[in-house]
Amino acid sequence: AVVHGTVFGLINFVVCVPTLISYAAIVFRLEAFNGDMPSLTKLFFLSSAVHQLVFTLRSSLPFAVGQVQDVGLIFLSQISTHTYLLAQAEGLGYNEILATVLVNCALATILTGALVWLVGRMKLSGYVQLLPLPVVGGYLGYIG
Repeated sequence: AVVHGTVFGLINFVVCVPTLISYAAIVFRLEAFNGDMPSLTKLFFLSSAVHQLVFTLRSSLPFAVGQVQDVGLIFLSQISTHTYLLAQAEGLGYNEILATVLVNCALATILTGALVWLVGRMKLSGYVQLLPLPVVGGYLGYIG
């Protein structure tokens, strides 16, 4: 079982590396972030590792695997771009802008996670079925 888990973990890691690099490039797509892209990519690796650890340790499923998915990237990309442009218009320096972008992305992620947890805790997930299918299909088509 240990060998099987180790092999699966290594395969999962190999698959995640190019994915996480591309995710960082999507979220921090402005040219202004290019100089910090190596550090921002490492930040994605760290957040992915924390996500995987928490998901694996807290899941009731013995085979749980938690990976960062692309669904939220369009929102994080808009948050980082919009925050950057607003902060730049206010005359903030690059380091202040980058810190503000990272805090805004973190707060949005924490808020989303808390709301998803709350929906599950209150057993409200059945209400998702009330969304019209064209709305769900349009959203899924938009994110690709």
